[in-house]
Amino acid sequence: MNELPVIKFKYGLNEDDEYEMSAKGWRGDVVVKCPNGKEFNLFFYDPVRLAQTVEDDEIVYEQGLTIVKEVTRGNIEKAVVKMWNEGFFDKLKEI
Repeated sequence: MNELPVIKFKYGLNEDDEYEMSAKGWRGDVVVKCPNGKEFNLFFYDPVRLAQTVEDDEIVYEQGLTIVKEVTRGNIEKAVVKMWNEGFFDKLKEI
C-alpha cells in the first residue's frame, strides 16, 4: 500500500477554523509532509476569493498556490492526494 502525505495546519484546525477557511475562501498555513520526509507549504484559494484578490491587488503570487472549488479540509485532502499521485511535489521547492 502506498503511503500518502500527512497534512498539517501550522496554527491548528478546529471546527471554527473549518467554517472560517470556507467562508474566507483561503488557507495559507498548510504544510504537507511527504512519505520521503520532504515538507512543503501550500496556500489554498477558492476561485471567488482568488478573483477578488486579483481585482484588489492586481497580482497574486504564493509558493504552492493551489485552487480548489471550496476551501474545506476534505478538498485540501483530495488535492494533496491528487498532487502526490501525479508527482507534483517532485517539482515543488521544499521548505
